[in-house]
Amino acid sequence: MKYAFDERKSAMTLTPQDPDDLWTLYNLVQSGDKLYAKTSRVIKIETDGTRPTEGKRLPMFLGIQVEKTAFRTLSGNLRVTGVIIEAPEKYAVKGSHHTITLSLKRSCTLIKDHWYRHDFELVKRSGQWKTPPIYILAVDDEECSIALLSQNNLDIITDVKGNLPRKREAAKR
Repeated sequence: MKYAFDERKSAMTLTPQDPDDLWTLYNLVQSGDKLYAKTSRVIKIETDGTRPTEGKRLPMFLGIQVEKTAFRTLSGNLRVTGVIIEAPEKYAVKGSHHTITLSLKRSCTLIKDHWYRHDFELVKRSGQWKTPPIYILAVDDEECSIALLSQNNLDIITDVKGNLPRKREAAKR
């Protein structure tokens, strides 16, 4: 993971490089932190005093006060939900809820009230100890599973089920 720490602002800019870095971010971001990132949001445009019927998805740079996080292993991203604390004034979205989806190679800035030593160690360790993934094959009488073990995750690739003849059906073996 690429990172830079600004002591004056108590802010760290982070750019995840692989799925293990997203797992590190999931463990680093906590409720109450401030997260800034580029995202998109649907903005409903009112015309002539009528209710807006459709919206337009616009890219923007938002800051949120983190409420919860969710790591999605299948899609390979981290979703961070919170209340918008900083946004472009012309869209008037401050105070609304928004979910920022963090993915690989997209940087974000995390601000904490207090950074602990283990927070820095977690980020530093994220980029240092990369181990190659390990494929696991588990075989039983009636089924077989293939999985991929990475540093922080176990992904089951496939499950194969088969039928073996029973004890009295020896001729079919």
